[in-house]
Amino acid sequence: MDEVLGRMKQDGRLVSPLVRRVKAYERLAESGESNAHLLERALQAVGKLLESLSPSDNRAHLQEWYERQVARIREMKDEFRYRFGNELKAALAQQGMELQGQFPKLKAGLYEIAVDFEAGNAGVFWGPGIERIRTRVALSATEIAGFIAGFDARLKKTESEPDAFLRVLSEAYEQRLSTLSLMPESRVYVVELLGHIAFARQPKKFAMNPSRENFQEYSRIQFGFDLFRLKQSGRLALGDRRLQLSVATFDSTTEKGKSIWVPDNETGAGTYYSYLSFVPVAGGS
Repeated sequence: MDEVLGRMKQDGRLVSPLVRRVKAYERLAESGESNAHLLERALQAVGKLLESLSPSDNRAHLQEWYERQVARIREMKDEFRYRFGNELKAALAQQGMELQGQFPKLKAGLYEIAVDFEAGNAGVFWGPGIERIRTRVALSATEIAGFIAGFDARLKKTESEPDAFLRVLSEAYEQRLSTLSLMPESRVYVVELLGHIAFARQPKKFAMNPSRENFQEYSRIQFGFDLFRLKQSGRLALGDRRLQLSVATFDSTTEKGKSIWVPDNETGAGTYYSYLSFVPVAGGS
């Protein structure tokens, strides 16, 4: 009898939180299929309490309801993933981008989209997961496509005339050789030139008043894209010297201080480079 009374007492303590969990689930269920993964978490909370109930007719009925909801959520998740994939493909196509890959990692041009259905958001990265652009974007096809298109437009809008960019690269390279007391034509890490280039691009008002408000950001992503545009232009010679980029070893690709990812095209292919140098133009004196 003590055991029976103990179970009844325990069930009594579980009834109130169980009712709250069921009602919370039902309220969430009214918000539609887009909340399938949130629904699943809410139902799991019900399931944990349900497991602790003593066997009874009420528990049996509740168990049947619970299993029906599990099946319903499974169907909703499959339907939502399918619909979301199609909507994202269409939204990106409107921006001139082709969606490729499989969940959870998708690709659109120079960008990777890491979809987290459980959390209800997506991360957006530059290249194959190289640089994080935004950790969380709501799991909305139009919002994700709009964010990527906006970032891509700003990236390409930044002026980078090939000859001028090459001269800035050369100046940064010569400064680095001097700082490290290296011989001409020596190789230096590409990323070590980023700081010099960032300051070389600042407007005159920054020189007059070097405040945060006057500073114009120049990121690794922009640097990598400017190197891509320079390569695409084919204008790599400066006088009797020519820019030479050295491909990174596999180990260096994991260290941001030793390599940088540069696109090969706008469909997502790219190369990691570690070193940069200016060498005599072939056939020159």
